[in-house]
Amino acid sequence: MILGHFIHFIGIYAPGSLVEMNTGEVGIVIETNNDEGIKPKILLILGSDKQEKNERVVDLKKGDITFTNTVYGIKKSLSSGAYGIKIENYLDSIHSKL
Repeated sequence: MILGHFIHFIGIYAPGSLVEMNTGEVGIVIETNNDEGIKPKILLILGSDKQEKNERVVDLKKGDITFTNTVYGIKKSLSSGAYGIKIENYLDSIHSKL
């Protein structure tokens, strides 16, 4: 029960977490969703080829879709620093997207 409340208020994916999407793209969680803790907003920063791409925000709560009409989802959490990503390099982008 306590875990359920924690997930409800904090979410499974905390802001600043790195995640790999079902598309292979990599992003940073920038905002949690109190209604559905497993559907945060994510700043996509790497393409499926793991190379830098034009940043864009996807909102899993809204059911944002890919260019091929697939609904975005999180495939897995990544460890801090995965693919050489330094969160601090994206702080300005994150704050401007909130």
